[in-house]
Amino acid sequence: MALRLIAVLLFALAGEAFATNFGDVPGTTVLDAPITYTGGTPPHLGINSSVYAPATSGTSILYGNGSGGFSNVTVGTGLAFAAGTLSNSRTSTIDVQTFTTNGSYTWTKPANAKWTFVICIGGGAGGGSGRRGAASSGRVGGNGGGHGGWSEAFFDSSTLGGTETVTVGAGSTGGAAQTVDSTNGNAASNGNPSSFGSWLLGRQGLGGAGGGTANAGQPIAAPSMKTSTGGGAGSVTGAGAAGNTGSGTLGSPNAFGGSGGAGGTISTGNTQFNGGAGGASLGPTGLITGGAGGGAGSSGGNGTNSGTTNPPFYGSGAGGGGPGDTGGTTAGAVGGNGGAPGGGGGGGGPSTNGANSGAGGNGADGMVYVLTISYG
Repeated sequence: MALRLIAVLLFALAGEAFATNFGDVPGTTVLDAPITYTGGTPPHLGINSSVYAPATSGTSILYGNGSGGFSNVTVGTGLAFAAGTLSNSRTSTIDVQTFTTNGSYTWTKPANAKWTFVICIGGGAGGGSGRRGAASSGRVGGNGGGHGGWSEAFFDSSTLGGTETVTVGAGSTGGAAQTVDSTNGNAASNGNPSSFGSWLLGRQGLGGAGGGTANAGQPIAAPSMKTSTGGGAGSVTGAGAAGNTGSGTLGSPNAFGGSGGAGGTISTGNTQFNGGAGGASLGPTGLITGGAGGGAGSSGGNGTNSGTTNPPFYGSGAGGGGPGDTGGTTAGAVGGNGGAPGGGGGGGGPSTNGANSGAGGNGADGMVYVLTISYG
C-alpha cells in the first residue's frame, strides 16, 4: 500500500527501528508504522517540506501539546528564551531617598517603579523654660518637649504622581528664658509635621509647658504609629522627670522615640534638684541613650542623633537644665537639644528672683524616608 508522505525521510542508523505518531497536524500524513533506517546520514523528519528543528531562541517556543499536535507559546515581557533556556530578563532595583533637613523638596518617581515605602517623622518639640520666683517659693523647671510622631505606609507606585512634594518638619525652639521676677516660664511651641505629598503625614511633637510653682501636668504624646510618649514633667518636690514618662501609648523611659527631660527644681525649702534625663530612643542595635539631666547651674545634655538614615530611627531626647542658686545670682541652666530625627528638647531650669531662668532646649528636625522597588 502506497503511503502519501509529505514528510521527507532520510535513513541512518542501520538496523534501528523508529515508530512515531505526529497526530493530526494540518497538512501532514500520520506515520504510525515501524520504519527501519539503513542509510548513512542522520534521520530528519520534514514537515510541509521543511526540516523541523526545535527553536533554541526567539520570541516563541514550539511544543507538543499532548494531543498529537504542536502549539506555540509566546515568550512574554520580562522573559528571555536563548540557548534553549527560558529565563527572567527583568532586573529589580531599589532606590532610597532620605530628606533630613527641614524644608520642602521634590521626590521624582524612578522609572519602572512598582512599590514605594514611605516613613514620615515629625519635628520634635522644644522644652519649656523654668520659673523665675521668690526665695522659699516653689520654682519648677519647664517640661520636656515631645518627640515627633511616626507614620509609615506602602504604596502601589502607579498611584503616585511622577513627582511628589516632600516636607521635612522643623523642630521647634525651646521656651525663652524668663527675665521677669515671680513669673512662670515660657512654653515652647509645637514642632512641625513632615509629609509626603498628600499621602502621608508624620505629626509634630508637642511643646513643653513653662515651669510654675507646683507639679506640672503630664505632657501629652504626639499621635504616632510607633510607641509614643510626651516629655518629662516638672516637680516641686524633687528632680525633673525623665523624658518619655509623659502620657502616651507606652509611658516608659524606653519608648520608640526620645522626648526631653524636665528642668530641675528649687523647692519651697530652697533645696536644689537636678533636671531629668532625656528619654532613650530605640536604635538599630539597642537603645540610644538620652541626654543627661543637668545639676545645679549645669545645662542638660543634648540628645544623640540616631546616626542612621537607611533604615531610619529616632534620635534620643535631651536632658533638662539644672536649677540656678537660691540667692538670685546664678541663672537657671538651659535644656539640651533633641537628637535627630524628631527628638524632644529638654526643659529649662528655674531661678530665684534676680537671675534669669533657663531656656528650654530645641526639638530636632524630622525626616522623610522613601524607598522604591522598580522592575526594569
